[in-house]
Amino acid sequence: MINIDMDKFPKGDTSMDLKIFKGYERFKYIYPAEPVCYALENREEAVAELLGILEYTLENAEELSKDPEYLIHIPAMYILAYFRETKAYESIIRIAALPDDQAFYLLGDIVLDGFKNVLASVCDGNIGPVKDIIEASLLDEYTRTQALEALLILLNHDVVSREELVLYFKELFNGKLEADCCYVWNALPGLCFMIHPSGLEDDIRKAVAEGKVLKINADLDFMDQQLKMPVEEVLNELKMDEDYSFILKLRSKIM
Repeated sequence: MINIDMDKFPKGDTSMDLKIFKGYERFKYIYPAEPVCYALENREEAVAELLGILEYTLENAEELSKDPEYLIHIPAMYILAYFRETKAYESIIRIAALPDDQAFYLLGDIVLDGFKNVLASVCDGNIGPVKDIIEASLLDEYTRTQALEALLILLNHDVVSREELVLYFKELFNGKLEADCCYVWNALPGLCFMIHPSGLEDDIRKAVAEGKVLKINADLDFMDQQLKMPVEEVLNELKMDEDYSFILKLRSKIM
């Protein structure tokens, strides 16, 4: 396991100084439309408050993860991602690196889908922290899988190259992922297919043979079909997939 060094991330104030979102710390499902609209129209003013919300969430994560109506950090993350605000990168990485139960409950439904888009949208170009999340076996497996998928979004936006991902995925297959048959392992072959499996086919077959990946999650017949396609054609299909893009619009609901 690779440990996340939480000490390298500075800690801030433990209270929230809210103006835009004052009174909206807790709500049910529907985003607080008025302060969200104001934040979108007043980026410079909003960013400091949104970052403060994330810091408060981190400082009180154990308590807040047990409060189902504390949701203000979700729109905060989405707005910062919409802004492509790299100052949010460390805080969002720290949320992902929380103990698995805290991360799972704080991220809610987005741990199954939208977190990859949020994480990629605020990435400052250094993918080391994303890799740390992927490789940390004690963290929430869905959060780790979202971090893995975020790499494909960064590929689509030319932050990383296919060659970099092929090398990294080979490292995951060959020792950087613990052999624990988790969701991350079962997601990995499909992501290899999406960037074209050339250069990874032997690793995928080996992982299936060793039982690290369920055979149903590594369709070897489909892989053989993908291998017959030009790499650029497969990469163009990935670019057309809206699920693998930066945050370009905001959701209106939490669930």
